[in-house]
Amino acid sequence: MSQEAIRIRELEASLEAHRLLLATISTRAEEAREQLFRIGRELGGEEFEGCLAALGDPENIPAAELASQVLSVVRNRKLSPNPDTVEGQIVELQRLAEDLKRQLDVQTKRANAAENSGQDLKKQVEALEKNLSIERGRNKDLAAQIPPPPTPTPPVDYSEWFTEWSRHKSFEGNKKVIIFLGETGLSRQVEIKEKLSKETKMKERTVYDHIEKCVKAGLVERRDGTSVLGRPTFILLLTERGQWTYTRLTGRTAVPSEYIGLLKAHKSNRQTGLILKVGDHFERLGYTVQREPTTIKVAEGHTFQPDLIIQKDGETFYLEVETGEQMERASLAQKWQNAMTVGGGRICVVAPRASVMTTLQSHILDWGTERGKKLRLYLTNLEWLRSCKPGDSPWARIR
Repeated sequence: MSQEAIRIRELEASLEAHRLLLATISTRAEEAREQLFRIGRELGGEEFEGCLAALGDPENIPAAELASQVLSVVRNRKLSPNPDTVEGQIVELQRLAEDLKRQLDVQTKRANAAENSGQDLKKQVEALEKNLSIERGRNKDLAAQIPPPPTPTPPVDYSEWFTEWSRHKSFEGNKKVIIFLGETGLSRQVEIKEKLSKETKMKERTVYDHIEKCVKAGLVERRDGTSVLGRPTFILLLTERGQWTYTRLTGRTAVPSEYIGLLKAHKSNRQTGLILKVGDHFERLGYTVQREPTTIKVAEGHTFQPDLIIQKDGETFYLEVETGEQMERASLAQKWQNAMTVGGGRICVVAPRASVMTTLQSHILDWGTERGKKLRLYLTNLEWLRSCKPGDSPWARIR
């Protein structure tokens, strides 16, 4: 909300409060005037009514003038002799007159105070209404300066293009590439060629040719991957046209790309590439691998998002995959605490090389020693994993 809108809301709230207060004061002033009328009528009777008639409309008689008339009636009653009364009655009437005079003074003061407060509040209300009008004018001017929001672009309909594309002789092979990407969310070209070849019985070279045709047709975007160890692989992503085509072919929405999901979670192409590569090796070694970012709630409002979750033989490991680019101990302290809590006292770390693994080991053990933590540290690296065979332990060190 803009500062101008906030200012207008504050003024409107203040104006409403003053209006309510003015209404309350007006009610109290009217009650005081009614009391003055009642006292005057009880004491003065016809004499008081005659005075009121001479003053005009009772609604327009000021409180001070009304009080003067009541006081005049009280004085007349107090000074007029009454031959029919006895001494005791005279004393009682005098006491009653004094009491009524005190009530009259109180009501007169209330009426005068109410009238004064009412005048002050009227001035404040007028000032607030003026300020509110000014602020609304400013807000209107500012709103006029803000450009209108852009008109949303309607979704592109590729129906005519699809009809023409579906007539090509390579359509069936191209269609398999699009459906495979949309159903799996896989993104690495090497993995896609290998798995799609096994699934469709096409040669990997043939799969590659269909990928090339999909790229040229604007169905697939190819990005350069990041090298971790060895040659980098290309990243394949369905374009807007590719996602539309997948929906046209299957009636479903394409699965989000695993690469985009990991990149959003980790903000680093290098770490994203390393996570995918580590997941490949653990799958090769017989582990079930969960690559999708998962957030786990930890005590005291903290959360933990392991880079990979792997399982085998009923045992679960929560992996932290570290590139070695950010090794500052203070920033990693909460991560190690969360990893230890979720892992039941166990911290599992994967690095790209043995040297980075050794540095991480030193940092984590120092952290644990300083805080008196009893932990088990499971360490490995990409070089070690590449040399492992199914049945071998994936852990280069356990401390």
